[in-house]
Amino acid sequence: MILSRRVVYALVTLLLLLYSFNSLNTVSELKKLLNGQYLSYKQFLVELSGARERPRLDEGFIRELSARLGLSFDELSFKDGVYALKAREVPGVLLVELLYELERAGKVEELEAVDNTGKGVFTVEIRVRPF
Repeated sequence: MILSRRVVYALVTLLLLLYSFNSLNTVSELKKLLNGQYLSYKQFLVELSGARERPRLDEGFIRELSARLGLSFDELSFKDGVYALKAREVPGVLLVELLYELERAGKVEELEAVDNTGKGVFTVEIRVRPF
């Protein structure tokens, strides 16, 4: 059976139309995927621009923090990349605030808080490492 030219042209045209339709669907799906990734990237940039910078943990920061909280450290030393802090008579409320600020600036590796009086006044030893 020999196909006439008109039938061959019609079949080729039909196949090209099917291929074009399939390609358009694939392109539209790709466009949706890329738009979604672009929007998530832009959202990340907006969140990043609104993020606050972490304070830098150093001796000056610790002294400023102790002055602001009204604490005095019996010992403040830096050895092997770790700050060791010792303080006496630290109220529990100030201890929580001190830990919050230290954790924003570094990693608290050790914490020993002893309250022998039962009045919420602690003797504190903290070891904190900068990020």
